[in-house]
Amino acid sequence: MRLERWMARQRLRRGLQTALASPFRAEFDVVDDFGPELSQSSANAVEGCPEVSGCASRQRTKSSFSVQFINSGNFSDEQLASFKEKLPILLDARRGLLAQEAEDDEEILQEHFELHIRRSNILEDSWEALQEAAYLELLAPKLRIEYAGEQAQDQGGVAQDWFCGVGHALAADAGSDESASILTMGASSRMLIPRPVRKEADDSAEGRYRDLFVCGRFLALATLHGGRPLPMPLSPFVCKYLVGAPVELSDMKLLDSDFYRQRVEPLLSPDGLEEVEAALGEPLTFLSVPTELRPAEELEPGGACRKVTKENLHRYLVLLCEAFLCSELREELQCLVQGFWDVLPLEALRAAHLEASDLAILLTGSCGVDVGEWRRYSDQQADAGLVISWFWEIVEEMTEDLRRQLLRFATGSARLPPGGFAALKPRFGVAISSAGSEEHLPHAHTCINQIVLHRYSSKEKLRCKLSKVQPRNGTCQDEGDTNQQKGGQSVALFTSHRGRGESGFNCMLKCTKAAEQVEGTEGVWEAICGDDTGVCTISFRNKEVADVCKVGASIRMQNTSVRMVKGYIRVVVDKWAAFKPADEALEFEAKTANDVSGVEYELVES
Repeated sequence: MRLERWMARQRLRRGLQTALASPFRAEFDVVDDFGPELSQSSANAVEGCPEVSGCASRQRTKSSFSVQFINSGNFSDEQLASFKEKLPILLDARRGLLAQEAEDDEEILQEHFELHIRRSNILEDSWEALQEAAYLELLAPKLRIEYAGEQAQDQGGVAQDWFCGVGHALAADAGSDESASILTMGASSRMLIPRPVRKEADDSAEGRYRDLFVCGRFLALATLHGGRPLPMPLSPFVCKYLVGAPVELSDMKLLDSDFYRQRVEPLLSPDGLEEVEAALGEPLTFLSVPTELRPAEELEPGGACRKVTKENLHRYLVLLCEAFLCSELREELQCLVQGFWDVLPLEALRAAHLEASDLAILLTGSCGVDVGEWRRYSDQQADAGLVISWFWEIVEEMTEDLRRQLLRFATGSARLPPGGFAALKPRFGVAISSAGSEEHLPHAHTCINQIVLHRYSSKEKLRCKLSKVQPRNGTCQDEGDTNQQKGGQSVALFTSHRGRGESGFNCMLKCTKAAEQVEGTEGVWEAICGDDTGVCTISFRNKEVADVCKVGASIRMQNTSVRMVKGYIRVVVDKWAAFKPADEALEFEAKTANDVSGVEYELVES
């Protein structure tokens, strides 16, 4: 037995070494949404993508799985039936590969894979068992779980309890930056991805990579045993990586709308490259987008000196998007993927035509929004009268898709964090506005997970207004729009002194109030800037950039985002934006009398 355990650990070590020697690179679907002109060069781009693991060239026949999964969180009966048909094929394909892999001709597939677990140490004991398991044990047709000190005959229920228990342990505190979990929660999707391993911690880094490899084995085990629903919603990108499916441009738009809008979309227009370079004031080169964890890096050898041209623009976009997705997690993703393939090789997955949506059904199931739980873990205004009662009655009467749509409008995501509404931070809130009238639509503050209603005269009036609340382009209607409304008047920001780019891409502003740190925060500064049409509060996340804002300073601003914070407009200078001194002093005076950040705005019907 000791020899078997030693051999199993050696197999795992070899698999881990293979993973770390070949960092992950995502496959891209190059015929996606890059536009007609760029799509014509797809074949050339495929041949020239050695840095990307594969570039698929195929025509899409249905909407992106990622968009469907994150926006609805549910699957159709047809998809569930399709998965059930594929599972037996997957099992047959996997067992058909055994003869090629057997290290000993006399090895035979075992009937049971037995695990002895202490419930109080469920994750540690499970990981040790999965590290020491021979691969023929992992492929056993039946699981037998025994909890220390508990008497129960496992007819499937104990195994299901084990899958759920390990899933809960993996997802616990995934949303916290201080968590020791090997998984973390994606900011935009509230779904799980590998947590970056701190490379400076050499002693613990190998253990973290090993845990991710074992996590891949655990996910494969859940797949192999009929799709055990796990309380750990994996990111659709991870699901795609596990089955070897390509990423689509629509996935990128969903993952980070700011990245797509500021770094990709401008380059898709016929004269996009020229406009972007004019706004930047310098040529575009093959460099990645810098992030909080990683500075800009060459997308290919010599990329810092290689200019982007119309001929190589498609290649640049593929490499840029791939680096944005994977550059911070290449080793982590490869360990997770290789652990999964160690149990269910890609050859078997493809033989069964298993898709990312099938894997999502296998691992996370199809769970609805529990209205009772939603209401129980919500903060509600005490003096709201009948309006809030009507609101919950209407939510109860909604279809599952409409509930998801409402949830996304109010919180920014159609999916809940692990732990459901109880784990949603801040708590969901329903408030009643003292301003406006019953003709106003509800609006949302996604930063605090709150929907704001008005004092509607009837339940049907409220139902009508809620039916018009639609999330748009991955964000809510109260965010990312420079035309927020109050009293029927639209707000237009900084329209007088725009540089080349036609869409406010390059604004010239003057500072009227120097940047100051926002009270109660550690990394947010605010200043007031504007032109001769009005001024607005500018919010910074970087002290060095904020220091550019001195009273009277002339500023050139690019790639910023407009946000609503509790009903007040802010222009946000985030990691995608540029905020620099202007090349020369500006002659106009900012119109401080028109401060669009000084009034609370809300959406009304147009």
